[in-house]
Amino acid sequence: MSWIITGSQKNNWTPADITTALWLDGSDNSTIFSDAGITPATDGAAVRQWNDKSGNNRHVTQSTAGNRPEFTANSLNGRGSIAFADTSRWLLGAVGDESAFDFTSTLYVFFVGQIAASSGANVFINKGRATFSDTGWYGDINSANPSLIGITAPSSWSSVDAQGTIAANTDYIYSFEANGSTVRARKNGTTTSTTVNNKASWAASANNQTLLIGGYNTLPSSANYEGIMRQIIVMPTVPSLAIIQKLEGWAAHYYGLTADLPADHPYKTAIPVP
Repeated sequence: MSWIITGSQKNNWTPADITTALWLDGSDNSTIFSDAGITPATDGAAVRQWNDKSGNNRHVTQSTAGNRPEFTANSLNGRGSIAFADTSRWLLGAVGDESAFDFTSTLYVFFVGQIAASSGANVFINKGRATFSDTGWYGDINSANPSLIGITAPSSWSSVDAQGTIAANTDYIYSFEANGSTVRARKNGTTTSTTVNNKASWAASANNQTLLIGGYNTLPSSANYEGIMRQIIVMPTVPSLAIIQKLEGWAAHYYGLTADLPADHPYKTAIPVP
């Protein structure tokens, strides 16, 4: 499936130019539905289905009305977003897509958004982590730092931390990568960490649970996400730094966040092109 890029994005580089395992775009109203993939959500509408733009059709859904996030049509720089008003909102991947996210040594996650509160783990993506006996991986944002965490067994985990204080109600561009013992976390276009806590390598093993967007588990939890999601991109392998910087530059110009990029970023003033 191909996606038509219009307006100012037509001749510029976008994530459609790379191969992704998952791409959830909170600004694309044609992929956000108030029902089971038929009716595009209007401003303020509850989101039952958020479609994947990677071409893999790994859509995420929520059948329970009270657990659905909401679509905001004009959230930042004229772009829409998905709002998780409290920790009882989340979206689930399909059972058939479980194994697609069972990454065992390499993983890349790109995220744009903001948390509504500085406390709590605010897990924005989770694969297989529901109890301390489960293996898997998840990404979270809290007041201390954003992290990508892989768990292989109880009390056996590795964490790629972006570090630094995270302000509530403030947008950030995050980038996490894990490639065995080579890891990196980036925040607003700057590498903030090249270390893994507790383990020398990334080894989140396979499990039998679906992908979860906005939650640590499928019950209201203080670790579930509360805030705004704009972009989520997942790749099974780590892209080059040049591609990562294009992602950062694309997001910064798309959302009007270029002031947050460092002065030496290649896309501080220039929009990425193919």
